[in-house]
Amino acid sequence: MPEFLQLTKLAPYAFTTHFKDHIIVHDGEDYRVCGVPAGTGNIDLEECFKILIENSMLTRINVEMCFPYAIHFKREPGTGGVFAVGEGAFKVGQPPYDLNVIKPLDYYYPPAELLEQMIEDQEKGAEQSVRYALALRDKYCC
Repeated sequence: MPEFLQLTKLAPYAFTTHFKDHIIVHDGEDYRVCGVPAGTGNIDLEECFKILIENSMLTRINVEMCFPYAIHFKREPGTGGVFAVGEGAFKVGQPPYDLNVIKPLDYYYPPAELLEQMIEDQEKGAEQSVRYALALRDKYCC
């Protein structure tokens, strides 16, 4: 699969990695990369996991909690053979929070009335990500 070519080539040299997921969200005129719990985003983490198991000496996967995380979308059209946002790892999804309540770039500094909910969502997202990684481990390693 061409989209996994770099991972396949680099896997034999990997001694550690982090495991995370993302979506692309539309925020007005701009796109944002937004972290989500592992297994709920656009990255085919199961295929990535299989490639790492088959082609690397990794004995650990570090689950990275990147929800809610959002940053400017910086990918130039044509990079890696992708010419448009909208498909594969760059499929556009719904932001985790209503844009009328909070914009993705404001996730790090939420309004007071949203802070507790976002902390709770982050904790649930971390638990969900760990469960997802453990399920892949159990499926492919044991």
